[in-house]
Amino acid sequence: MPYILKDQQSNIAVGLGTYTYTVAAAGPFFVSASSSENPPLGLSLVINQNGSPKVSTAPVAAGQTHLDTQVKLNCAASDVITIVISSSLAIDNQLNTVKTIMVVRQGA
Repeated sequence: MPYILKDQQSNIAVGLGTYTYTVAAAGPFFVSASSSENPPLGLSLVINQNGSPKVSTAPVAAGQTHLDTQVKLNCAASDVITIVISSSLAIDNQLNTVKTIMVVRQGA
């Protein structure tokens, strides 16, 4: 089930999942996501626009404690921005293993 993101503020997620924002008014959007997990294992982030990946991260490397990614998107009204937090390891499906802060902001 996708979760709805609020714009112009930090959205905090605990766990893996897909988070969605539907654009109300056309214009440039800044989208960022920062995840941490303990211990850092198989985490990855993808930011999509209308289902097409715009930026993705490689899985967390040994010794790395977090992932950060951001992208600027030119959006039309009704475009859908999604942030997908996933992992290659089943242990990351446990609640409170992964914490992600996401921001969707209109403007440059």
